Amino acid sequence: MTNTVSIPYERDGNDVVGFGSYRILETFAGPADEADDPVLEDIRRKVMRAMEDFPELTGKTVTVGRLDPDEDVLGQAQFWNLLIKFPVESLTSWRTVYHELAHLAIHVRNQRGEDVPPTSEPFCSIVGISRMPIKLIDDDRISYLGRPDVPREEWPEICQRALEYREERGANSHYIQQCCDWLEIDDRESRNPY
Repeated sequence: MTNTVSIPYERDGNDVVGFGSYRILETFAGPADEADDPVLEDIRRKVMRAMEDFPELTGKTVTVGRLDPDEDVLGQAQFWNLLIKFPVESLTSWRTVYHELAHLAIHVRNQRGEDVPPTSEPFCSIVGISRMPIKLIDDDRISYLGRPDVPREEWPEICQRALEYREERGANSHYIQQCCDWLEIDDRESRNPY
């Protein structure tokens, strides 16, 4: 395994303090089937930056591994062991990094007893986009939801509003549909999210 990199968490006036960390497995960065240097550097940069927006991972170590090239996905999370996987053959989008880290953060919250759906892909996408700085949104769609017609600049705020809607009205409040309505998504994606 490569060295573990620690990410400091600090927020102005909030309770979040401490460190989270990540490590990249040799299967991703190692000598056999190794990622090209640009791919490895890109994933390091993106994971390090994105972890800053997931304070749930304070005190945890996220492991980054190699996605099997036969998998028909752009990323994968094994939340039970805090492992996220990405392809070594190509660069990974910010959207995908945030989505996979959101899976881990949701798992941690679920383990703490919070009422969050640990296996819901649409919920995970809403959480991931709600955490993204606008300048990092690098696609024209949101995984498992579809292509919004509203400007990208509005996506994080709308997704945060949908999470608040769920919190106020409960898990069965149709918050996903409400989010899609606010995002002006006509056709929801379900089978081919990427």
